[in-house]
Amino acid sequence: MTEWSQAQAANEAIAQINAAGAVASAVHGIDDLLQWPHLKARGMIDSLTHPELGVIPNVHAAGFPLKFSATQTGYEMAAAPCGAHNHEVYGELLGLRADEIDELSSRSIL
Repeated sequence: MTEWSQAQAANEAIAQINAAGAVASAVHGIDDLLQWPHLKARGMIDSLTHPELGVIPNVHAAGFPLKFSATQTGYEMAAAPCGAHNHEVYGELLGLRADEIDELSSRSIL
């Protein structure tokens, strides 16, 4: 089977296998999927935007598979950078003062 399939184009091999009554389909690589018009049209591949760097080339994520007519789905924003919520967590929730949080951050404790 390996020799036979390597001797012809994938679409030809698939057509012959299907014509013989068996089920066959191509196995797509990531580059194929990124170019697939149906996936693009359905919004199934999202570009990711970094809060400081903007859109990052060649970095993608799977889009949300369910689509709704009146509800927005997908990524609202990139993940928060490390330490973005330090003042909220350590200050508001744990009661540390801003200068204490800054001191711990400067010493790489937080």
